[in-house]
Amino acid sequence: MEVEKELCESWRVWIDEENHIVSFHTTENGLPLEITSREQYLKFIDEYSQNCYRFQ
Repeated sequence: MEVEKELCESWRVWIDEENHIVSFHTTENGLPLEITSREQYLKFIDEYSQNCYRFQ
């Protein structure tokens, strides 16, 4: 039995370090970040949540 590959190959987020905001769309102050695996994405969410970042 073959394991299906993930449908989404990457995620893009914008990080505003000054205001502690992670956005899932472009923002004026956000720095873009591309995440290329599900494991990286989950680790990213966990790390920024622990550092009190707000997601929008």
